[in-house]
Amino acid sequence: MNLKGKKVLIPIILGVLLIVIAIGGYIFAKKACVANIEEQYKEELQALKEIADYDDIDCNPFSKSVSIKNIKAKDGKLFIKELVFSKLNEDKELNIPLSMSIKAKGVKAKDENGEIQEGDVDLSYKLDLKKEEMDFSMGVSVKNEGKYKIDILFGDIDRDTLKILNESMKDKNLQNKKPEENLDLIMTLGKISIKKFKFSFEDMGIIKKILEDDAKKRGLTVEDVKKELVADIEKTLQDKTLPEDTKKFLVAFKELIEGKRKRLSFTLIKNEGTDTSIMKIFSAIILSPDPVKEFNKMFTVKVD
Repeated sequence: MNLKGKKVLIPIILGVLLIVIAIGGYIFAKKACVANIEEQYKEELQALKEIADYDDIDCNPFSKSVSIKNIKAKDGKLFIKELVFSKLNEDKELNIPLSMSIKAKGVKAKDENGEIQEGDVDLSYKLDLKKEEMDFSMGVSVKNEGKYKIDILFGDIDRDTLKILNESMKDKNLQNKKPEENLDLIMTLGKISIKKFKFSFEDMGIIKKILEDDAKKRGLTVEDVKKELVADIEKTLQDKTLPEDTKKFLVAFKELIEGKRKRLSFTLIKNEGTDTSIMKIFSAIILSPDPVKEFNKMFTVKVD
């Protein structure tokens, strides 16, 4: 072989060697990543094995995402094609993830009537300990029914709060304890506040299904049920004491029933200087003679 041919061949050989080394390094890193996950979350995976079977665990060493495929509950009521955990950012002192994203793809679940519902679930959260806040989001898409999403901004979550919650989650006897034995946990949960709450809904057939089921049970037509619901809403709207935000929501809901819109969302925003702790909200719902009035004091409602 001449010198010119050797000069061409050497870079090719080096390139192939680098690719082989890179692939080998990735496979090694991937196996190490899976082994680390299996060791780090040994108890959680063991708990999963007790209630479900699954094919395998995969791990991306670069994105640090973990996936568990073909999870099948042993009672046959739930199947998840793939469960993916990503955006893991763990606090070393607290030993808990400060952020996480969970995606459940290809979910099939049997309801109490034995009917199978199909869809996907997205859940994520991110803690900001400096602001003592947590952004929480959950989206559910159900085939031929609808898409639902809630976004909540929690406040008053500090390190002490997380420590108590973390210890409680590790307590295997938590469910068997009496309320008075869980006072620390109850008080901690009660102090957490809600700064913002948003609910979004997109109709993909659930409204029609509800109307059809109601009509069938009562021996009416779908149009009869629809007219009845619309009439009830219009009657409520005549109440002059009704808050403007509530009116907007009822109008939007009426349009949803009538088929004039497919999407509906509303946002609750904490009013400045008000107590919106979970304990205060529950007290308003259970103890107040006028929960709606108390609720309107705490939050401003915006309807989209």
